[in-house]
Amino acid sequence: MFGLQMSKSSYNVLMWSIIGGLLAFLLFFIYKFNNSNAITRAAKKSLAETEEEFEEHRKTALEREQKVRRQLQDEINKQKKA
Repeated sequence: MFGLQMSKSSYNVLMWSIIGGLLAFLLFFIYKFNNSNAITRAAKKSLAETEEEFEEHRKTALEREQKVRRQLQDEINKQKKA
């Protein structure tokens, strides 16, 4: 390898060490990807739930504001008639 004289057993040990190291790196990166992917899925789920809660709150607040404005307009109309 690289122009060096090596015995067959040394060559085999070196090649299998390289293959083992690459396999270890592959398994490590697969683990990290799966872990990050699980965190991302949980964050997206949490975001969707928060957006849903916010949308519900926004609708409730809008209805409440419309109700108060209607009451105010009714009072203004009463005062004009009186």
